Amino acid sequence: DHTYQPQASRPYKRSFGPLGVMPRLFIDYGTIKPGLYFYSNEIINKMFLVGGFDVNLDREYNFFIVSEFNLFKPTAFLEFYNQSAKVVDEFYDPDSFYVSDDQINVNFNLIEADIGLRSKFREHFNWELSYIFSLYRANINPYTYYDLANQQLISFPEFRYTYLRGHVISLRLRRDKIFPDLDREVNPRKGYTIALRYTREWNSFLDDFSTQGGDINEVYSKYYFNRFHLDAEKYLAVPLTRHHSLSVRVQGGYIDEEVDDFFHFFAGGFVGLKGFSYYSISGKQLAIGSATYRFPLFRNLNFQLYNWYLDKIYLGVFYQYGNAWSSNDINWDDF
Repeated sequence: DHTYQPQASRPYKRSFGPLGVMPRLFIDYGTIKPGLYFYSNEIINKMFLVGGFDVNLDREYNFFIVSEFNLFKPTAFLEFYNQSAKVVDEFYDPDSFYVSDDQINVNFNLIEADIGLRSKFREHFNWELSYIFSLYRANINPYTYYDLANQQLISFPEFRYTYLRGHVISLRLRRDKIFPDLDREVNPRKGYTIALRYTREWNSFLDDFSTQGGDINEVYSKYYFNRFHLDAEKYLAVPLTRHHSLSVRVQGGYIDEEVDDFFHFFAGGFVGLKGFSYYSISGKQLAIGSATYRFPLFRNLNFQLYNWYLDKIYLGVFYQYGNAWSSNDINWDDF
């Protein structure tokens, strides 16, 4: 008798798979940073944890950890990032000379923590509400210089300071409606995405130092402002073709108060105008328009080398027009 006998049901208990670890080798500004990624997931995706760490011989490091809790609706998440970097600063004073090697070592330590909720309503609409805390610190290593005017040697001890304390409330709204297609990930041909983000920011940014009371204390400027950002893209199939596409993208940003350029929109680099360095274009307002034409060079290659698989190759040609600025008037010659 092969009659199936069902087993008695029992309540599900949370169960985690084994901790996954993947080695990482990172080359950063000519230094080698060995490290690793780690990952753990609850079997039916109720919770997951992913993180990474790397460090070089100068003790510069990057660390991050991201966790998500899908126990209830909406989903709760927690993210933590910590990065350290050493910068060599030149010392120059015509009335003195630096005793060691005309350089001062400055160590930066950047911390950011995000906590929030995210979910979706209807089929294609997503929202995310979060609080972001930033703490940027630095310390200057001890250095010594010879004061020619007074004929004396002056030494400075190690000096630590905080140059940013930031608090941000962020609301993101995003709608994705890209029609299913075999090449959707590399070449969407129908649909659109639109993302809106509003943030209210309360920042204390280092402006000067005070020696009142005999101690050296930070003097901060307060930058409280609203930031708005739009990113929308429309995908179109090119008539009389089977796999060609055209996408049109618009990015815009606006800050409603006068702020230090540290808080500006930056319009260069991978996220903005390609071909320009990230910090080369900045301002309180941002406007970028992009058009991209994509078409296949090869399809159905079905080529595999060990665990690397190649099926198709697409080529994209793009044109961009945009700028970031802070004045009330728009100078189109700068775009």
